[in-house]
Amino acid sequence: MSARALLFVGGLFPSDMIDEINRNSIGQIQYAAHELQMSLLDGFEVSFPGEVEILSEPFIGSYPKHYKKWYINGKIFQFGHNIAGKQLPFFNIVGIRDASLLSAYKKGINDWLKQHKSGERVIVFYSIQWYFSLLAKWIKKKDAAVHIHLIVPDLPQFMGIGACKFSLTTLYKSYRNHTFKKNQPYLDTYTLVADAMKDSLGIRADQYVVVEGIANIANSSESRSFENCDDKKTILYTGTLTKKYGVLDLVDAFRMIPDDRYQLLICGAGETKQQIERIAEEDPRVEYLGQLPHDQVVELQRKVTLLVNPRKGGDEFTKYSFPSKLMEYLSSGTQVLCYRLDGIPKEYDAYFNYPDDNSTQALARAMQMLCERHQQDRVDEGKRNQNFIRKKKNPTVQTEKIVKLFLQR
Repeated sequence: MSARALLFVGGLFPSDMIDEINRNSIGQIQYAAHELQMSLLDGFEVSFPGEVEILSEPFIGSYPKHYKKWYINGKIFQFGHNIAGKQLPFFNIVGIRDASLLSAYKKGINDWLKQHKSGERVIVFYSIQWYFSLLAKWIKKKDAAVHIHLIVPDLPQFMGIGACKFSLTTLYKSYRNHTFKKNQPYLDTYTLVADAMKDSLGIRADQYVVVEGIANIANSSESRSFENCDDKKTILYTGTLTKKYGVLDLVDAFRMIPDDRYQLLICGAGETKQQIERIAEEDPRVEYLGQLPHDQVVELQRKVTLLVNPRKGGDEFTKYSFPSKLMEYLSSGTQVLCYRLDGIPKEYDAYFNYPDDNSTQALARAMQMLCERHQQDRVDEGKRNQNFIRKKKNPTVQTEKIVKLFLQR
């Protein structure tokens, strides 16, 4: 066996399962999490000096409310050129799902540990799942020499931010958060998407690295379609449809523009879906496209006039996040408009367009100003954005920071 070995434990979608997930999902599909995991693995395949394997159980909703299947079969799959992947079987029924996931992950990790009894061994967990912290404790009890690294795309207190009502679900969420905190000492190092996360997690400066996102170079094509670009001004939002993320503010701002040449396209799923559907019925310039497969979303991003992320700064959660759609937006070659957020590093200021302030009126003015720019100016900005992320935010560059952190300890 290799002297160095890395096991990536997460919830990506094997390529031959994506159509099945699209058919069986009810509500939002975790495309952003899937894409980030794929980019991380693209990078680890190059930057990690040893064997890389995957242990995965796809991040899908539970049966019967959010997914149509109650049992998910296991399978073996290949990622990239050299990475072997194993999807573990589990019961997807609400109430027993988490216990089934924990049991399946435990078996898979145990098999990997038996095959890798010595050398530099790293287990990378993707996202704060309460059962990952239990697994970290179990791993350290078996073999304290195994290095455990946690990638933190979101803090648990801000997950599912649209749902705030008190219920048994919130009680269970509190239990999961308590379980994570209790077992957190068994984690060695972290990847954070925003520096402010370190304070919430209570970790030392030498325990973490910040990787706010990774550009999917495959989505960064130089060819773009500009059919009728001077006549039609198309604005696009893709992502979660929740009030906290500002999608209704975006609609309000758009409707302040009294110009029939303008069109607003919205893709995604979430709590404000019905409101957006009603608005689309009232205003023919607004079109709700539903939740599209990710490859269709990427293609659409490359064809429009302007991409908007309407999430406003000021709320506590914004300093702990870097919206993943912004990295995807920059990859498209289309100009990007967003509010200033505390979690966005200063180096991005040269590539994003910001409204003058946090008001809906300022967002409307900025959208109109950017859409009326000369086509060549928009093209030049898009190319500059793509060059930036290709060179500075590609999978190899970003994962080298992570690998350096856990191999130097």
